[in-house]
Amino acid sequence: GDKIAICAQNGARWGMAYLAVNTYETVIVPILADFTPDSVNHLVNHSESIALFTNSAKWKKLDIAKMPLLKLVIDVDTWQPLWTVDEEVKAVYGQMNALFAAKYPNGYGPDDVHFPTDNWDELSTINYTSGSTGEPKGVQITHEAAMNTITAVNRKFDIGQDDAAIAISAMQFDLSVYDVFGMLSCGGKIVTVPAERKSDPEFWLEVSEKENITVWNSVPALFEMLVETMELHKKGHSFRRVLLSGDWIPVELPERYWKFCTDCVIYSLGGATEASIWSNYYPIKLIDESWKSIPYGCPLENQTMYVLDNSLELCPPCVEGDIYIGGKGVSLGYIGDSEKTDAAFIVHPVTGERIYRTGDRGYFANE
Repeated sequence: GDKIAICAQNGARWGMAYLAVNTYETVIVPILADFTPDSVNHLVNHSESIALFTNSAKWKKLDIAKMPLLKLVIDVDTWQPLWTVDEEVKAVYGQMNALFAAKYPNGYGPDDVHFPTDNWDELSTINYTSGSTGEPKGVQITHEAAMNTITAVNRKFDIGQDDAAIAISAMQFDLSVYDVFGMLSCGGKIVTVPAERKSDPEFWLEVSEKENITVWNSVPALFEMLVETMELHKKGHSFRRVLLSGDWIPVELPERYWKFCTDCVIYSLGGATEASIWSNYYPIKLIDESWKSIPYGCPLENQTMYVLDNSLELCPPCVEGDIYIGGKGVSLGYIGDSEKTDAAFIVHPVTGERIYRTGDRGYFANE
């Protein structure tokens, strides 16, 4: 249950740090490498992290006095300690490395990726929201909540050991949780992108071809950048599945891509960080000319979605209301902030179900 922060650029080292924290059944706290030193200091302290994965350049800018719980800092480039609170902690880290080497003499592979089976209700990750409406909130996700979404998506979208995905989402963004554990948990392949090429759609297209990428998972804007590159070169890449979420999807975007790959299934996904990555999906098979937006879709397995009025009663079809999410994906709330947790996560007075108020508005279509 100890919290381990990871502040590293996207790439192989970032993925390895994720897996290292998971292996020791500790809690992953991803922090953007582009955050200011003050922000990193604050999030490490706020999350109560006792260890930090980062690089030497970033570490030199941080203030240890502002992270009083920290006991160990590990260099993601060398995997050696950059700082320890005392020699005892340094010795323990060495012993852990020795145990890891003995446990995995042939290296750490896809079969070794796991979620604990005897403590599903314990924390897996603390994902901080963007803070666009104020100070970032640390969303506490359990192993069960994360794995429920991952398993449902892989099963529903038929993603398995023959698939490969390119990881371009920022590591603090909860889409990256699926990039790592979604692919590796089903035996698939994940291809990371170097930090210096993370915004280069030409490189994404090149890697997709070279590595035979079959699954694309990103916000719509990044996929649109990729499609624009395909249109520029008049050459595309055929994905089996495209997963788009996190923002509004341009209605014309699917048809633009289908010009290069007619048999790809594009999924619109939605939800909230507070409900473990995604809660609903919609397979986009055709575009209705009357649409102003892509439909939000239906709940994923073991999740529920409601449109409620101010009295927490279900709104009739085509009547707008507040969107709530329930089910196994709902998080434990915000770390260190019971007031905001109680305001956003409520127990429905009639059903007794714990639900999360997303802050979004919507309505159910007649069908």
